Amino acid sequence: MPNAQDPGLGLPTAGRSAALPTDRDRPFMEYTLPEAHLGLGWGSSEFGDADRTFRLVEITPRQQDQAAKVAGNNPSALGRELMFHALWQVGDWKTRRERDRLNRWWDAIGSKGRRLVEAAFMRMQSVEEADVDSFLDSGKPNGSTDDE
Repeated sequence: MPNAQDPGLGLPTAGRSAALPTDRDRPFMEYTLPEAHLGLGWGSSEFGDADRTFRLVEITPRQQDQAAKVAGNNPSALGRELMFHALWQVGDWKTRRERDRLNRWWDAIGSKGRRLVEAAFMRMQSVEEADVDSFLDSGKPNGSTDDE
């Protein structure tokens, strides 16, 4: 359960283990892939209508490190690994312990489906340019205030 030290991101706090957070502790965004944008092989795959729905979570620094380690010097592999860490659930199954199944789902959703998942991931993990500009404009030299 979130508290002042842990705003719900599943971060370890005093007296709490660093084990994987429960679903209840991970805020997520849920999306459903439109049928029209699924791969040509979707209908003959092992996946059903419920598997069009997936949940994305924010990735943790530990997951970023794990993705970088797996990807090595391959930027494309790094992007995919980061996204796979963010894919927390597909349909009613948790992806973190079913990498082979996740790979088969990734193939089955086809190129348009993959592009939609990537777009959802990028929106969730990225900052809008206007927000970056506003943040950068808030900087003050030597911590000065407007009154000085």
